[in-house]
This record gives sequence, C-alpha cells and structure tokens, in this order.
Amino acid sequence: MMPTPSAEDRLARFLRGAVVVVAAALVLLVPRFSTRASFLGVSGAPDPVVTLLVGLALWTMPILVAASWAAAGRVRLAHPWLLLPVGLFVAGAVVSTASASDKAAAVVRAAEMTGAWAAFFALLQVLRTGADRRFLLGAVVATAAVSAGLALAQETQDRPFVLAAVMLLALPVAVALAVEKWRRIRTRGARGLAVVLVVSALGLAAALVVRHGAWLRAEEPAAWRGAAAMFLDRGLAGVGLENFEWHYAAYEPLAFGGAPVRAGNVWLAVGSEMGLAGLAAAAALVVLVVRAWCRRSAVPYAEGAGASLLVRLGPVVVLAAPAFIVFFPLGVRIGAGVLAGAGVLVALASADSPSRMRLADRPLGLVRWGCIAGVVAWWLYGQAAPVFFSASAAWPMLVVLAVSLERRDEGDSPSAAGPVVEGISHYRAGVRLGPRLQFLVVIAVMGGCFGYVRWLLLPTIHEQAWLDASVGSETVLERAEALREAGRASPLAWEPAWLEGRLWQAEAEQEEPPGAPGLLATEKAVRAYREAIARHPRLREAYLALAACRLAVPGALEDRSALQAARANLERAASLAPHDAATRLRLADVVDRLGDDAAVLEAYRRALELDARAPEGARRLNEDERRTVERRIAELEELVESPDTAP
Repeated sequence: MMPTPSAEDRLARFLRGAVVVVAAALVLLVPRFSTRASFLGVSGAPDPVVTLLVGLALWTMPILVAASWAAAGRVRLAHPWLLLPVGLFVAGAVVSTASASDKAAAVVRAAEMTGAWAAFFALLQVLRTGADRRFLLGAVVATAAVSAGLALAQETQDRPFVLAAVMLLALPVAVALAVEKWRRIRTRGARGLAVVLVVSALGLAAALVVRHGAWLRAEEPAAWRGAAAMFLDRGLAGVGLENFEWHYAAYEPLAFGGAPVRAGNVWLAVGSEMGLAGLAAAAALVVLVVRAWCRRSAVPYAEGAGASLLVRLGPVVVLAAPAFIVFFPLGVRIGAGVLAGAGVLVALASADSPSRMRLADRPLGLVRWGCIAGVVAWWLYGQAAPVFFSASAAWPMLVVLAVSLERRDEGDSPSAAGPVVEGISHYRAGVRLGPRLQFLVVIAVMGGCFGYVRWLLLPTIHEQAWLDASVGSETVLERAEALREAGRASPLAWEPAWLEGRLWQAEAEQEEPPGAPGLLATEKAVRAYREAIARHPRLREAYLALAACRLAVPGALEDRSALQAARANLERAASLAPHDAATRLRLADVVDRLGDDAAVLEAYRRALELDARAPEGARRLNEDERRTVERRIAELEELVESPDTAP
C-alpha cells in the first residue's frame, strides 16, 4: 500500500517545486538585464537597485531549500563536493570586496553573484527528475530565442556579450532536444516540434551572425596583459568585483581611450578581481565538474509519469510577466506577446508532444551531452569574461551546468511509482533536524532576508530616490542638499559626493567676475571631492577636479601653497594612470610655475614621450601644443646646463 505523505512532506515538496519555478523564471528574465553596479556607468542599463533585486530573487532559492529542510525535518545534500568551489567563490567575493576601492559597486555585485552561486547549489538539491531538467532547458532555449529575436528587431545590440553567451549555451541544448524527440518519440507531433526547434535555433544564430557579427569579436590582448599584471601584484585578495577598470590604467602601458570593464578571459578576470580564492574556486569547479561528467552512475534512472506542464509553466509566466511588461522597454502588447512566445517555446522544448500537457520525464541521454557542449563552449568563449560576474549570462550557464550533473547516489533514484513516493523517499537518508534546529534554520532564513533588505536594498533604494530628487530640483542648493542626503543614505556610495562636487564646480565657473560666491562654491566643491575620494580612493577624476579647483581660485597661479596642493593632487592622478600624457602635461605646467626646473624638465619629457606612444587618434596634443612644449623643453635644458643664465 502506498504510504500517505504527511503535511510536512507535502510542504517540503511544494517548496522544492517552487525552487524550480523561480529558477526557470530567472532564466527567462536575467539575460535581458545587463545590469550595472554603479549609478554612474552605461546609460540605459538597469541600476544597482535592479541588480540587488536580481540578487534577492536568486537568494530566494537557497532560502526555499532551507525552508524545505526545516519542514521535512531532514537535511540531505546532493553533490556535496560542490560546496568547495561555491564556498571559495563566496570567500573570494567577501575578501576582494573588503580590499576594493569602489566598495559600493563591489558590494552590489557580490550580493548578486553570491546569490547566483548559492542558488546554483540550491538548485542541485531539488533536481532529481528528467521533467524538471527538461523544463529548465526549455527556459534556456526560449530565452535565447527571445533575446535573439529582439536583437534582430533592433538597429543596435547593446548586450552583445550576454546574447552570445546565452546563444552558445542554448544552441547545443536545442539541437540535442530536437534530435532526441525525433529519435525516441517517433510521433508526427514530436518530430514536428523537433524540426521547429532546430530550424529556429540555427536560423536565429545565422541571422545574428550576419546582422550583429560584432559579438563574435576577440578581445584585445592589452586587457589580458593588464589583468595578468594586476593578478601578480594583488593576487592574494584581488582588486574587487567591478573594480577592474579603476586599476587597469595603472598596469597597462597602452591604456588609451578608456579602460575595459573586465579582462576578456575568464581566468584572468577571476584572478584579478577575486584573487587566489576566486581562481581556486574556478579551478575546483572545472575539475570537480569534469570528474562528475566522466563518472557514470550505476543506479538506473526510472521513468516517471512526469509533472504537469501547466503547473510548472503557469507560475513562471506569472512571475515573469511584470518584468516583461514594466521593466523592459517593450510596452504592454509587445511584452505580453514576447512572454507568450517564450512560454510556447518552453512547452515545445520540454513536452513530448503537443497533445500531452506533461513534461517529458525520461533519461536525458543525448540532451546531457548537449548541456555539456554548451557549458564547455561558454567557458571557452573569450567574451564570457565580461558577463561571468553578472547574472545576465552566468545564471543560464549555472542552470545548464546543474542539469548536466545527473549522477545519483544510492537511495536517491526516483521511483517509477510517482513523484509523491519519490518526494518521501528522498528524505529517508540525511541528517535529522530536531525541533530546535528547525527553529534555528527558520530564524537564520528570516535574519538573512531582513539583513539583505535592511542593509543592502533599502539604502540603495533611498540613494536612488535622492539622486532622482536632485535631478528634479530647481535650485543649486536644493540639488546639493538632495545629493548630500543620497550620500547619507548609502555610506559606501561615492557617486553623490562626486556629483555634488561637479555641481559646485560648475557653479563656481559661472561666476563672472570671480567673487565671494564663486570662492564659496569652490570650497564646497573641494569638500565634496574629498568626500568622494574618502569613499573611493582610486577615483582619478576627483583628483583632477581637485587640482582644477585649486588653480581656479583668483591668484592661485602665484600662490605657492595652492600650487603645491594642485601638484599633490595631480601626482596622485598620474600615479593612478601613469601612461596618460594629458595628466603628465598638466602636472608639468604646475611644476613649472613652482620653479623646480629639473622636475619640470623630466615632466615635460615624459608627457611628450607618452603622447608619442599613443595611437594617432588618441594623442592629446596638437601640433601647436607640441611645438610649445618642445620650445619650453629646449629653454629648460639650456637653463639646467647653464644655471647662471636667465631663461
């Protein structure tokens, strides 16, 4: 007689099913979010609030798994060996964030990516049937098709790396699903679905290569050299997530035209940003996963009845609908239509045939090899590095990786009797949780949720609200007060102080002739820039702005103390970008006014040398400026050789 499941077992099974639903909904959503972790950055990209919301959504998965353990009173880990790389990734994120210059952006990105890694491990705990695996793969195929279709409809593609990474994952999976339907099911409906899947996938890929071929380009080796030098210098802790661009100019001699966001190589990106812990985590993940791929389980995989397609797909559509309609710039009609198309593709990929509204629950077979091929292609793709530390493409990759890890331990093979018995038998082994431990697990889950919202999400939301209020303010004083409130709301954020400094500096420059109001605005700008530097010590633009403020005060060019202060700021800016000719030239001009002939001669020579090494389009000096500097160098050389002769 089949045992009757208790209320606790039914609740635990419901919570595990909710993990699969959340995972699939995020697969549909996150590739459309090419997020930034700073309020200043790529125009149009979602801001840190959205990034933290994505991270919170990812963290709901381990929270649901922990709740299912508390409900069932037992803890049993599938693939416990993956705790090693996941733990190292989290440790690397924490250590590198502590040593980061831009801690605000590092914390935002770390919150998102630690959520992704924890969600990956949580997903492994609930994946035990072919139905759930195929449903998630259907979501990957659907989001690749939707993203590709939207890219074809756009004149430009603003997320080429994300699109390329997701397409690399989805193409082998789509082909494997189609071939399996053709070979194993052998009905007209299933074979029709197979043809639709493979033709759609290959057609979209070909069209994207023709129209948006830039997403296949290779990264410049300069970023690799800079990342390698960065790792050799700061490899123990790394420079911090989202901090690569702030260090790049100090390590790469040919850093012209702006710094890349990350190195175009996954290993160099991980090592430079997360240090040894991150590099060890990536290496451990690859070694352990390849080992699991090579080992085959001796436990037979029994075919079950499969889950209802509507039970899985309905909640996914409900969760994804607000983002498709509100957040994406598609409008209500197009957003709803795109979401409906994605749902149809999920159904086509994961069901056996159109007449059966049930997910296929059978051994993955060829589909597993398609998953492995997609994951390997993702890791070998050079441009995967820009999205490795973003859930946009990292989460679909982790989902496909979780599906590919199909090895089962004794006592965890699904039962042919149905999903209810399977849900009960899963908890016959493992560590039993007593009432006290169950209570502590619930308290820990609630405390984690509260801490994330209270100390990460709410301060960032308040900062964004005050930044928006500053834009809508009518007077300079109101804008400055709103920016100061934004800085108080988020103690790690440097953007409000930087924006306030620019505001007061622009106000001082408008004062004609310079007077007391202009001097007061300049002092306020200096105070704001100093605060920005205190929160972000490698903010080179703030040092340059401080030097400009010092020199803008009337009489500053004859004031030795003002010149010394400007020189100190320019020397710090030059140390952060030692190969920037424009900064060196400004420093040389200030040193020249201080009368240090030997130092100014070296500064002018260095500025000309750096300008000559820059590519033609990146040179900062025109011919007249170059001739002026060369004449001044000749005068200084003559003065140094004949110190008794006046210039």
